[in-house]
Amino acid sequence: MKRLRDLYSRSRRLPVRVRIALVSAALTAVILIGFAAVVGRLVSNRLHDDFEKELRTQAGAVATYFSAEFRQPGETTIPDITPSPDAEIRVAHADGSVVASNEEGPASSLGPPDTNAIVAVGGLEVASRLISINPNLASNPPQAPVYAQYARPQTAVTNTVERLWLFLAGGVAIGTVLAGLAGTAVANRAMRPIAALTATARDIATTRDPSRRVPQPESDDEVAELARTLEDMLRELDAARTETEATIERQREFAADASHELRTPLTSILANLELLEHELEDGI
Repeated sequence: MKRLRDLYSRSRRLPVRVRIALVSAALTAVILIGFAAVVGRLVSNRLHDDFEKELRTQAGAVATYFSAEFRQPGETTIPDITPSPDAEIRVAHADGSVVASNEEGPASSLGPPDTNAIVAVGGLEVASRLISINPNLASNPPQAPVYAQYARPQTAVTNTVERLWLFLAGGVAIGTVLAGLAGTAVANRAMRPIAALTATARDIATTRDPSRRVPQPESDDEVAELARTLEDMLRELDAARTETEATIERQREFAADASHELRTPLTSILANLELLEHELEDGI
């Protein structure tokens, strides 16, 4: 709690323009982070859904192909019927033993087929579909059920998701920096009239001359209202100073006149007193 109070008091010592920029950047960062989290989660889920949909679709395509064109083990490999070069295709029995694959030579098993869900096997996502073989079209149909398995590496979608989050993080960072720069520019523009008022007030305090004019901002906003208020205050102060100087000048004139008017009677009284003093001395 004390640390928060210290941080708050320290932030209050920062210039207003810096605080405006920081608040703008912080608010923008919060908004962008929330937006990026929502968008990232939605897009990630959509990518995973599309990836699993592709697995199921391609597994169904393989199953459809082998419904009418079945080959026994060792007779042929699965032709290139999918658009993904990193895909692995197996035709397997229920226990996972491989009947055919799209690889040359012996192929590893993708595990027992599961037609109800996508299964993760050794870094691969595997979709399985039962091959409904048409005995009238297949050249040598098997006696036991066989399944088409279509697998792709998990990195096929995780790399895309990672790039997505990296792109969103970069967007948040760039947006925050731009918001900070924009806040700084707006704060500088907003503080420019106040800086002019401050400089004028400082000069007036130095020269003690309230007759100076206060610069008026072009826009009619709160700063302009402050400038007009300061201008009215300086006019009233200048008028008060003028009245004070006029009063002092009248007092000086009154004192001078009174001194001049009193000088003659006092001189006469002083002369009479001196004469009286001489007469008293002669009588003694």
